[in-house]
Amino acid sequence: LDIDEIILTRALTKDDCIFIPTKEDVSKRRALSVNDIRNMNLELGCVKMSPQPECNRNLCYHLRFRTFDGAKHGVRPTAREASRLMLSSSAQVTTKSNALMMQWGQFISHDMAKTTTLNNQECASCVNGQHCFNVFISRRDPTFGQFQCLPVARSTPLCGSGQSSPREQFNENTAFIDASNIYGSSERDQFIFRQGAFLKTNIIRNRVFPPVDNSQNIITGDDRSNLFVALAALHVLFVRQHNRLAVTLQKLNEHWDHDRVFQETRKIMGAIVQHITYKVFFIICYYFTFYQFLLKGTTVMLIRQLQTNSRVLMYMRANKSLFVLQEFYPFLNEKWQQVGGIEFNDGMFKTAHILTNGIDPLLRGMISLPAKMPQRITPAVTERIFGNSDLAAVNIQRGRDHGIPGYAAWRKFCKLPSASTFDDLNTTIHNSIVRSNLKLLYGGRLENIDMYVGSLLEDPLEDALIGPTLACIISDQFKRLRDGDRFYYENEEIFTKSQLHE
Repeated sequence: LDIDEIILTRALTKDDCIFIPTKEDVSKRRALSVNDIRNMNLELGCVKMSPQPECNRNLCYHLRFRTFDGAKHGVRPTAREASRLMLSSSAQVTTKSNALMMQWGQFISHDMAKTTTLNNQECASCVNGQHCFNVFISRRDPTFGQFQCLPVARSTPLCGSGQSSPREQFNENTAFIDASNIYGSSERDQFIFRQGAFLKTNIIRNRVFPPVDNSQNIITGDDRSNLFVALAALHVLFVRQHNRLAVTLQKLNEHWDHDRVFQETRKIMGAIVQHITYKVFFIICYYFTFYQFLLKGTTVMLIRQLQTNSRVLMYMRANKSLFVLQEFYPFLNEKWQQVGGIEFNDGMFKTAHILTNGIDPLLRGMISLPAKMPQRITPAVTERIFGNSDLAAVNIQRGRDHGIPGYAAWRKFCKLPSASTFDDLNTTIHNSIVRSNLKLLYGGRLENIDMYVGSLLEDPLEDALIGPTLACIISDQFKRLRDGDRFYYENEEIFTKSQLHE
């Protein structure tokens, strides 16, 4: 992207404001005057917090003038502007790894966390009420210019938070890597998928699948399993694997009841997910940097600090970017010859493809397809996902909703070289044009850079897929997930040495 395009785009955004008001509209917000403050101090012994400004009001005024009370100073670009100008690209830069590895990233992110969102019906009106944090669109946007906004419902907060304490979001899934996306995250939910020692299945075209609803979607422990056919294929694979192991355990231990067989199988399945994640996935994704940090020993003293809102959200959002990178996924037959394929957008919520063809052709295609580097996001995701949305923009907006610290704060957390100017980012973002674009887009304010944007613009570490900031955050998070999990599969009391070798 050329600098001139960003300058032009920001100018065009300003052109949306045909008439620049010279007086701020404060009808929905009353800044405290000096007398207000003095009177409150005398009467109450404290001063009430000023009402928060509405971010979608006074945009034209803010482009030209500073507010009297400092509100809206240092305005960030809209999430859509950041996505379109900094992240969206059709460039094809492949890696030594394959697309199946990327799909695993989404699978385990669904194991760890699921963000519940508030009712979003009112968000379609493009008014940011209590439940909405919409992404507003410039009329000059080449893809979404006909829309006023991309509707985004806020994440559901924990009751009581956001009042006298920071707003905290609710996680529907367990915080551990424990295959909860296969089995569900509650005692009651398991019986939706479970039948005795086994997971429920349907036989379709002589193939075994999880139960299928009237819309031809599979029913699993996580209701996002139908987002993409390759994700659904992994769920099918694990349901089959559970039932295969359960049959074996039942034959070896005839005295076990159904509950014991089910729980022992579930335990093994959780270990399989952990083993693939720590011993295969992370070696490919993060290589030496991850293991240098991770292999410092195991302890179970971190349970209280197991997971943080910021780190988990950043991992989930980054992995969605790692995953949704290909425009086309081939199907391969048993001779590894292409026999068709599927466009990315045609695979969204289209589990019928694998019900008809089975999962093998798709999985072979994923194995044979080189993965793209995650530093740029395909237009299939930024321009066409879900028909008329931009997933990268939604991810940026979700980070703002959750109050995720900015890129500069995370650099400091990770003890990277200090940066006081955009040129100081040259240790992690090598391209000077990219740094200049970033400076223009964020108004020259380092502290305003969204973590999602800054981290994906970093050049990858040697023999890795991501840059140092994401490597630091993810390594720290997954060390906590391992060391704080009493049931981590390599802990001494979980499996015997002979069981681990199997």
